[in-house]
Amino acid sequence: MNVFEKIKKFGETQWEMAILLAVPVFLALSPILLGLKAFFHIDTSFILYPAYTFFQNSLLSGESILWNPLNFGGFPGFAGVAAGFQSPLHALFFRYLPVLEAYHYLTFLYMLAAAFFISAVINVSFGQRAE
Repeated sequence: MNVFEKIKKFGETQWEMAILLAVPVFLALSPILLGLKAFFHIDTSFILYPAYTFFQNSLLSGESILWNPLNFGGFPGFAGVAAGFQSPLHALFFRYLPVLEAYHYLTFLYMLAAAFFISAVINVSFGQRAE
């Protein structure tokens, strides 16, 4: 089998399809993942980053993440817009990485998981490959 046949057949397995779907996501997020840029949107800048900063500070100091006293008169941290406070994956990332890096890597990781599961749906729906 020559190189062109291998290229033509690439994408037949679920992992290959996931790679094909993940490469554009990586290319789009590469400035963010490399630390050259950050997400900037009103929701991200004024709600998510402060909520995750509180989450990280609570984890590192051993305080409870269930109540955020810094948000107005207090707000339940588990009921906010910033999801994932109960996730062990979030706890791992936010314990060992800075807030922005942890948030950006988790966003990329969730998009990779979405690419993998979308490739599974494509494989199940259309056989091996949608052409």
